[in-house]
Amino acid sequence: GLAAPASAEPSQSLNREVGGTFRGPAPFEFGGDGCDFVLQTIDASFHTSRSRFAGSLFIEGCVDTAAVPGGFAYESGTFTLTTRTGAILTGTVSGEVFPLDLTLTVTDGTRRFRHVSGTIAVEGTLNPDNTTGTLTGSLRR
Repeated sequence: GLAAPASAEPSQSLNREVGGTFRGPAPFEFGGDGCDFVLQTIDASFHTSRSRFAGSLFIEGCVDTAAVPGGFAYESGTFTLTTRTGAILTGTVSGEVFPLDLTLTVTDGTRRFRHVSGTIAVEGTLNPDNTTGTLTGSLRR
């Protein structure tokens, strides 16, 4: 068989920059921003294993009832992840809300994240006052 090109391999150094724990408020608004049910926002800081403060994660989108275990999922939405050095990843969000089991799909990046593709898994517990969980990157150049 043919080997995949090196650029298709996940990048450990990129994934270290987006992997870790997050914490922050997750306010919601019924019918907000044109959503049929709820506009759900997560405004968190995240910490890698190498840094006390690594950056910020902002997720916003429409959540509605869905045929998933917790009964609710993002039907549309976006995310912005900013590292402490100012590199930014943006993209779309999908997945379950209770428990939090989201996939962030990268559509664009700046600085160190230019030409990066892949996903970031978000797992945790959604609470309007204090949402917590983990981020696991599957990024590649």
